[in-house]
Amino acid sequence: MNKERLNESLKKTWSGLKWLGRSFIWVMPVLFAIDLITKFMAEDQLYDHPVVVIKGFFTLELLYNKGAAWGSFSQYTIVLAAISLLASLGMIILLAWKWKKLNWWYKVCLFLMISGALGNFVDRLRCAAFGTEGVIDFLKFTFGSYNFPTFNLADSYLTVGAIILIIYVIFSDLIFPDKKKESQEELRENDSLKKNDEYIADDKGGSDDGK
Repeated sequence: MNKERLNESLKKTWSGLKWLGRSFIWVMPVLFAIDLITKFMAEDQLYDHPVVVIKGFFTLELLYNKGAAWGSFSQYTIVLAAISLLASLGMIILLAWKWKKLNWWYKVCLFLMISGALGNFVDRLRCAAFGTEGVIDFLKFTFGSYNFPTFNLADSYLTVGAIILIIYVIFSDLIFPDKKKESQEELRENDSLKKNDEYIADDKGGSDDGK
């Protein structure tokens, strides 16, 4: 009996691991870990030692940001940390609740944005709770005379996820016309089934009244 239970448990575990691999949920903790590791490496290696990767274009330079984008709202670190946490939880709940209905475009966007929001949440939490200097930024790009605001990988996840989401929502009908047709056919089929059910229910009600 114990051997049978062990085999059943192993089968369930293996089935769960296969689902985990196919679902790509593991991408989120991997992206989150990469963001944290690169931030700690930047803090350790780039302090007062910026590294020019491509002269006049790309530099690794350590900066701290207590605010949101472009250093805004720097006096509201705790509020920004709370917003990051709530946004992360909201997206995680949406992903879990709508998992079967969401297509892979939405899932990829949520994977990226959840990882990014959690990455910056950890930095803001460290800043609020332990008095660290702020969110660690280290990717600096220069376009001619314009210095693009320094950012980190978590910012990249959020930005890329949001851009993909916007493009998909606006242009999905053009990019995937077949999907639109399938959705319309599915809606018509559901309406037909609903009307059929209502007709059967009315017919049964009339038969009962006749009795």
